[in-house]
Amino acid sequence: GGGGGGGSAGVSGGFIVGANEGFIQNAAPPQSDAGEPDVGYLCNMAVVPERRRLGVGRMLLRSAEEFAYMSGCREMSLHARLMDAPAVGLYKQAGYEARATDLWVWRVLGRRRRSLLCKR
Repeated sequence: GGGGGGGSAGVSGGFIVGANEGFIQNAAPPQSDAGEPDVGYLCNMAVVPERRRLGVGRMLLRSAEEFAYMSGCREMSLHARLMDAPAVGLYKQAGYEARATDLWVWRVLGRRRRSLLCKR
């Protein structure tokens, strides 16, 4: 299958204040945990601390979704760290629902637990 990637940046006052990165693949690779064909996966999204809660994250998320849907995806997925309540709230507000959560053993191994969130 084919695929592609994309990203965007939020700019304010001539400075990059946030960015995202994702990929789309006709057969999602195992590391995406998407598990279904034609699913867009948002790999990374970040907003500089002093620009958070100003709509930059919402704009970046919308940009990633538009790219995915224009590329033929019927679903978007992403991982969110459970401890990052503001980000989880943003995703849920945008219509994402938890599909799976990492096992507690991740915490024992020193990794932060995440949820796989999806939106159709």
